[in-house]
Amino acid sequence: MHQPFTSFYRPWFLVSLVLDSFLWNTNPAGFYLTNLAHYCGVSILIYLFVRVLFGSWTTWRRCLAALLAALLFATNPLHCETLFWVVGRVDVICCFYYMLALLLLYIARPCCVIWALIAFLIALLTKEMAIGLPIAALGLEFVRDTGGGQLPEPAWYRRLTFAARRTWPVWVVVFAYFTLRFVALGKLVGGYEGSFGDALTHTMFDRWTDWGNIYRLFFPFGPAATPYHAPEKLLALLYFIMVALGLFRCSRTACKKMLVFLELWLLSTILPVYQVWGTGTGLENSRYLFFLTVPMSISWAWLVQQPIGSPSNARKYWPLDVIGAVAIILVVCIQMFADFRIERVWIDGGAEVKAVAEECKRLAAAEPGAKFVLLGLPCARNQIHLFYSGEQFQSMMGPPFGKRQFAGEFLSFGPNPIAPSQYMNATRLKEALSDPTVRGPYVWLPNERRFSRRVLRPAAREGCALPVSLIGCRLQNSAIEFQAKGANERKFEISPLEYDFLELQARWKGLAAKSLVITWRGEYGSSRQVYENMPPSDLLVPVHREGNAGFCPIRVRLSDYWSWFAVGRIKAITIAAPGCLTLEAKEARLISGRDQFPEVDCAGLLAANSGFYWLGRDSVPLLVHARVPGARMIELEVTKPDCFFYNPLPGDLHQRLQCILRDSIVDGVMTINHGYFEKPGDYQVRARALASDGRPIGDYSDPLTFFRVPDVYLR
Repeated sequence: MHQPFTSFYRPWFLVSLVLDSFLWNTNPAGFYLTNLAHYCGVSILIYLFVRVLFGSWTTWRRCLAALLAALLFATNPLHCETLFWVVGRVDVICCFYYMLALLLLYIARPCCVIWALIAFLIALLTKEMAIGLPIAALGLEFVRDTGGGQLPEPAWYRRLTFAARRTWPVWVVVFAYFTLRFVALGKLVGGYEGSFGDALTHTMFDRWTDWGNIYRLFFPFGPAATPYHAPEKLLALLYFIMVALGLFRCSRTACKKMLVFLELWLLSTILPVYQVWGTGTGLENSRYLFFLTVPMSISWAWLVQQPIGSPSNARKYWPLDVIGAVAIILVVCIQMFADFRIERVWIDGGAEVKAVAEECKRLAAAEPGAKFVLLGLPCARNQIHLFYSGEQFQSMMGPPFGKRQFAGEFLSFGPNPIAPSQYMNATRLKEALSDPTVRGPYVWLPNERRFSRRVLRPAAREGCALPVSLIGCRLQNSAIEFQAKGANERKFEISPLEYDFLELQARWKGLAAKSLVITWRGEYGSSRQVYENMPPSDLLVPVHREGNAGFCPIRVRLSDYWSWFAVGRIKAITIAAPGCLTLEAKEARLISGRDQFPEVDCAGLLAANSGFYWLGRDSVPLLVHARVPGARMIELEVTKPDCFFYNPLPGDLHQRLQCILRDSIVDGVMTINHGYFEKPGDYQVRARALASDGRPIGDYSDPLTFFRVPDVYLR
């Protein structure tokens, strides 16, 4: 399965989606029912596994421990993303077969082992996370109470040898899986690649050393967090009680073997996610911790319920058993509190997606035959996934999600799948708005759940708007508001279609600013109530040097952000430096991009309504118009497969580039050989002008995005 920046082999996951589509068509309730059924199945399997694992305990004790472990797992707020996001089922289904295989392996009957190997293979074909099962199985055999003289010596190395002999069929399945994977993908390993993979590797150390990720593992509240953090404080107290009980019990009983097994199991669930480790403040990406929560839940139940000494001796400590059980039940109640609040966020997200679809159909019915420019489609809300990309939105606007195909009537301007959602291609927007059959732009208002039209005067097709000087007025020590004024000192409004860049000289005193916040106010954002309903239009502009010594030149490409076009004609621009005592600015002006960067278009290929071009085996002809004064050459940059210029995570841009091409053509057609697009995936191309001595002048053009179709679809 190849998606942008990914390389996965998950056929059973795709089979589950196909079966649900056959059974339920597009009814989301059926898809969620499948997720929920597998989730309940995992919880039941945890209950059964714990009962078998702690078979030497008394019946009531192992039943209680199994119930507590299953409840801890079933109510964990880290699972909300996995359960409520339809494609999050990949972890749930994989874990179901994973736990089934582990349970059957521990039972160890011949027929059970065969079914365990089949379940393990299905788990691997669902998601790669199951690859850690051999380590867990090895640990299980290591702690197994063999008895009967099967081991001549109880030494640990003999136990390990015995465990390796018992688990060899599991390693055969691993070998078979990697063989299938190599045949399907041409590689043994995969995962996240391209820009996203490089950025994840670049930030791996920071994420592994970020204590916030550990904190959210034990205090997974996210959107459910309360102002006074009362549940977190109570949860911390309960954890302290449970750890104290566990240490007391471990000090009075032999528990080394079980500790080794649980540690091995925890390690086997962490290693496969080494690249993507980390959970956001809103619990985004918590699905990567789904497998880790299984041994975590069992470990808590084992800590507070393991017997002390013989059964008769263990009865003396029944108050500790009660305290441990009550502590876990209270943890379960706190987790349920967080679950209900996070569930509300996901339900609201689903309602917003449905509202977008209904509003689009209303627009199409009001003006048949017209095309509509849409800005601000919700990519995420409170860290939950809505429209992952413009192409996903286009897919929703036609069959099987509706009787009529509406996708061709809407032009979306979302960025590539990994870029921040505010980025867009302004050149394409201006070109679209110059078409008399195109309406808009229409901006999505999330609070009102509707589209609102913005009336913008189209940019001039010829010539270039003269730079506009801005007059500053200090709002406070660290914020300045700029307005455009003419020769007679009369204020006038700016069309966002005419101007692309903000330039100024800035200096700050006191605490050195790490960023400047730029906010613009327009005709549709004049009143406070309306402005609160607008999408955010703030920019964080990184500043790479101290501003105390002198004025620092700052240049911001405002047209890279869709919110620049969302407030109508611009009345004022505010610049703030958070954390600084004072901010000074001078020589502020807005300039047009028509003489700042080349105009690049794809000759002979039509862009999809989401903005990218489908590409086969042919070369790519680009129509280039330099426009930049003094341009004598054009330089093209082509990214590697699934690499993008706009990347939310840090990384070296040159690592994302496949090649840099130069040509003396400044007005004409430049052809990029098809060899640069050999591998299926997403590519981006952008251009800039060069002087006669090869020195770059001006800025980069807006990037063009191409999707190289796999050869199997071209036959």
